[in-house]
Amino acid sequence: MIRLFNVYYPVRSLILLAGEALIVWTSFLLATVLQNREESYFVLVDQHGWYKIVGVTAFGFWYFNHEAPRIAERL
Repeated sequence: MIRLFNVYYPVRSLILLAGEALIVWTSFLLATVLQNREESYFVLVDQHGWYKIVGVTAFGFWYFNHEAPRIAERL
């Protein structure tokens, strides 16, 4: 168990979360590179693509882990 923000989390859950986030982030990165072959560096660095990918990944995890179950409870 790891204490994070005054809450205890199992190590296994944190490893699974990190692995899943890595898979999602890598798939967005690969899609960006395949879509913009010659300009991939420009898109990722100059147009702040890294931050956008991290933001979408973080928002997706927050939404599907916190908001989606609440919406399902209301239905």
